[in-house]
Amino acid sequence: MDLQTNNAQSTDLQVMNFHGDQITTFELDGQPHVAMRPIVENLGLSWGGQRDKIRAQSNKFNCTDIRTTGRNGNYIKMLSIPIKKLNLWLASINPNKIKDKQKRQRIELYQEESAEALYSYWHQGIAIKGDLDGVITDLDPKVMNNLGGMFKRVLNKAMNEVVPLLVEQQLASKEIGIVYGVTTYDIYAMINLHDRTGLRGLGTYISNRLARYHNERGIPIKARDYGHMASVRVFDKLTTKDWLASGGRKLISDYIAEKRGQPSLQLLQGGK
Repeated sequence: MDLQTNNAQSTDLQVMNFHGDQITTFELDGQPHVAMRPIVENLGLSWGGQRDKIRAQSNKFNCTDIRTTGRNGNYIKMLSIPIKKLNLWLASINPNKIKDKQKRQRIELYQEESAEALYSYWHQGIAIKGDLDGVITDLDPKVMNNLGGMFKRVLNKAMNEVVPLLVEQQLASKEIGIVYGVTTYDIYAMINLHDRTGLRGLGTYISNRLARYHNERGIPIKARDYGHMASVRVFDKLTTKDWLASGGRKLISDYIAEKRGQPSLQLLQGGK
């Protein structure tokens, strides 16, 4: 299928680092887009097959061709889709059909984190993803110039503790309006988890699996934005309790045991 071709200057392209992979993005008609070939190749998939699938469903993925100039001065045509459609394409890939374990794990990582990381990168100037449990891992160069390297290091160290406290404070504030629900920080209290030493990444782990549980049941997930600092998911409290009771506690217990090198714990029986 022939697609409309749009032009972009090479200076308009933004390259984001995602767990060591390079993802090429740009803005088109006010919407952030992502070039698909780098992502497909990062996942170890056949570009020809995925390209044909995307083009065959162009209305579904809102795909377009973007023409830009490569390093050698030649024109390059890149198939792209809006970032908001990336999860839709990722969901069309079944990791269970991938025999190679590393490829399968890479696909699952992209399915869980890449779209949200790209959204944060474009809308907040900061990609808050990866295994750092909400700590800033990638900065837009313009933001980096404004903040300075030293400020970034301070933010990296403090963000993991500051953001949850901001959530509690703003949820309780009538001046900004209450967002009802629970965050991963609240879940720690619900399961009586007070010592999180050595558990870097636990918040992201809980958040991703709880988000999947909500999505499977059509339960909306709210968010509290903090300007250019962060965006924190706020989950439905009853759905969160149901997830904990139906296997969520066990998942958390197993994760903690694996991180700390202990047998699976009988975690946290007293939480509400």
